[in-house]
Amino acid sequence: MTAPPLGGQSTIPPPNVFPPTEGASRYRHGRLLLDLPLSLTAARVPGKTAVVSERGSVTFAELERLANRFANGLLARGLQPGQVVALRLPNSIEHLALAYALARAGLVCSPLSTRWTEREVTSCVTDVGAALVVGEGHLDPSDLLEIGSDDQPGVDVPEFAPLHVRFTSGTTGIPKATLGLQRSVSLMVQGLIIELGITEQDVHLAVAPFSHAAIFFALAAVAVGATTVISSGFDP
Repeated sequence: MTAPPLGGQSTIPPPNVFPPTEGASRYRHGRLLLDLPLSLTAARVPGKTAVVSERGSVTFAELERLANRFANGLLARGLQPGQVVALRLPNSIEHLALAYALARAGLVCSPLSTRWTEREVTSCVTDVGAALVVGEGHLDPSDLLEIGSDDQPGVDVPEFAPLHVRFTSGTTGIPKATLGLQRSVSLMVQGLIIELGITEQDVHLAVAPFSHAAIFFALAAVAVGATTVISSGFDP
C-alpha cells in the first residue's frame, strides 16, 4: 500500500477494508505500527515498571497483557478493524493500554476530553461516527477485560491504516477532527524520542491530558523503556 500523494487525492482505502488475517504477526516487523514498540520493550525489560498511578502500577509485561486483553475484548464485541472507538477517560493505566489495544486491533482511537459537556461529546462522537464509547457514562473498561484474552489478536494492520482522530481545541469555533495514521503517529513518537533524547533511565511525569497531545509523550516513554508516572493533578 502506498502513501497518499502530496497535494492529491488520498489513496488510503475506506477504514472498513482492513479485515483480520491469520499469521499476521510475521508481517509486523518492518512496519511502523504504534503498538510494536510496546511488545519489543515488554520482551526486553518485562519486569520493569512501565506506569505508576495513584491506583497502582504495572510492569511492561503487564501493560502488554492489558493491551492484548483490551484488543481482544473490543473485537469480541463485534468491532471491525477500521471502526472508530472514542475514549472518554482520565489519564490512567487503562487509557494508555487502550491506546495500544486499539492500534493492535486495527481500530481508530478518538480521545475525548473528560471536561467536555455531554453536548460536546455527542457532537464529536457523531462527527467521527464512533461505533463505541469507552469511559465516563459509557462502557466501563473492565467490561472489555472480562471478555478479552491475553493472546495477540492477530490482526494484519497496514502501516497506512487510520489510527488516531484527535479534535482541535475549538477555541474560535467548533472542534475539528484531525486524522493520524499508524505510520505518521509512529514517526511522531520516534521524533519525540530523538529530539528530546528520551532514554530508558528517564522517568516521564504525565500531567497534561492523554486526550490531547500528552499521550504521545507516554508512548515515547514506553518505546524506550522509561517509566511513566501519572499525576492526578496538583493544588497550587
